[in-house]
Amino acid sequence: MKAITYILLLSIFTISVGIFVKIFQANDRSIQTTAPTSAIEDEFINQMYGQRSWLDSGELAFDPIQVGKGADIPVEDVRAKIIGASYDDSVSSLAAKIWLIDHAKHSVDAGYYIFRGDVVGKAFLGALCQAVQRGVDVRMLVDSIGAIHPIHPSLKAFEQCGKNGGYLKNDQGQLTTKRARSQAVIFNAISKVFVNHNRRAHDKLLIVDGAFPGKAWVMTGGEI
Repeated sequence: MKAITYILLLSIFTISVGIFVKIFQANDRSIQTTAPTSAIEDEFINQMYGQRSWLDSGELAFDPIQVGKGADIPVEDVRAKIIGASYDDSVSSLAAKIWLIDHAKHSVDAGYYIFRGDVVGKAFLGALCQAVQRGVDVRMLVDSIGAIHPIHPSLKAFEQCGKNGGYLKNDQGQLTTKRARSQAVIFNAISKVFVNHNRRAHDKLLIVDGAFPGKAWVMTGGEI
C-alpha cells in the first residue's frame, strides 16, 4: 500500500511540476482576453470576487479585527480526520493537499508560515496554477521569515498563472464573467524598514471553496 502511495505521489509531483513549467512557456496567442459569449453576470460571484481582492490595509473600508470579533459564526456538523507526524503521514498530507486543490470548484486560499521553492513547493504551486486555469480563484499568503528568499522566483512565477486563468463558475456550474486570479502576498516583508519583525503569520491553512457550504474543505497544519 505504501508503495502505491509513493508511486501516486511521484506521479502527482511529475504532473504538477510539469504544469508549473509549461504554464510559463505558453504562447500568448493561447490566452483568452475576453469572457466567452455564454458567460453570465452572477451577483454572488461578483460579490465574492470583490471580497477576495487583495488590498492594502489602508484601502480597506472596515477594520477586519473588529469584524472578526463581532462575527456570528454558525456551528455546523463537519467530518474531521487527523493525519499524524510521521514521514509516511507527511507524504499522505501532501497528497491530500494536492487532491483537494485538484477538486476545487470555485476558490482556494492557502496560507503557510513555511514555504520553500523545492520540488514539494513547485508541485503545490503547479496544482494551484492548474486550478487557476480551470477557473478557480486562488490566493496564496506566506510569511516573509518562514519563506525567506531574496527574490521569491516561484511566487513571482505563480502570479503569472492568472494570465491563463479560466472563468469562474457559479454554484449551478454556469460560466461567469469573472476571471480566475493567482494572487500572492508575502506577509510583513522584511525588506520594509518600519515594520515589527516579531509580527509573523504562523497560519497553516488550506481552504477550498470556503464560500460554498456543503462543498468547503479546510486543512490545517504542516508546511509546504
